[in-house]
Parts: sequence; C-alpha cells; structure tokens
Amino acid sequence: MEVRVVQPLSFGSFSPGFSGGDIIVSPYGNRTVTGTIVAFPDITPLPARFEVRLIPNRIVHIVLPTNATLTHTEGKGKMTVTNFTTDKPGNTFITTPGSPFINPVHIGATLKVQSLTVNPPGNYRGTFTVTFVQE
Repeated sequence: MEVRVVQPLSFGSFSPGFSGGDIIVSPYGNRTVTGTIVAFPDITPLPARFEVRLIPNRIVHIVLPTNATLTHTEGKGKMTVTNFTTDKPGNTFITTPGSPFINPVHIGATLKVQSLTVNPPGNYRGTFTVTFVQE
C-alpha cells in the first residue's frame, strides 16, 4: 500500500470575534462556523486529501486521530482540532479497479477557536496522523 498526502487540511481565513467557537470543515469541503467566529472568503477551506494506491478489492480501514494541536507560527497561541471525519462510511472502503489503482480519501475536522486574546491573528500550523490498515 502507498499513501500520499495530496492536499492539507485548511480551515480557511477567519476572525474569532469576541469569544470564538468552532470551525467545521467537512470531508466534502463545506465550512460551518459557530459562536462569534467570522469566516472570510479570501482563503478557501479544504479537507485533507489522501491518495491510497493498492491493488483492487482490498478492504482498507481508516484510523483517525482523537485530536491534534495547531500552534501559532510565532508561538502566540494554540488551537485544538477534534472530530476528524472521512468521506468513507464507517471509515472503511474497498479499493477499486482501474490503473493506477488510486483511491481518494477526504478528511475533515473541527477547529476549536477561543477569543482573540487566546488565539491572536496569524498563521497556525500542526500535523495529525492517519493510519490506513489493509485487511
């Protein structure tokens, strides 16, 4: 099995507003905000996209992380990412036929954002691990 990261998860551009809230990016690229968050259209939110290369008719299980942390690039704050979801029902799929045997997997998640004091403007970065298990 070969897995490639084709697109990183992005919550887009936003302001926390007075008290923050959640930003949810679905595996299909839809963004929803709660609380006092104001979403800006200048940077498009994107689900993470992986390509799984494996011969056809294999069952693959996707193991998602419980959470991840995003850290301000200047060390000024942190945010937590939770509720990782995939576009595969039950986080499982059967690889499809057709050369070059590429099976796309999209992953969305929820970003917990706090007030401007806790989460000041800037870029935040982090990583998360997804495990693909061939049956």
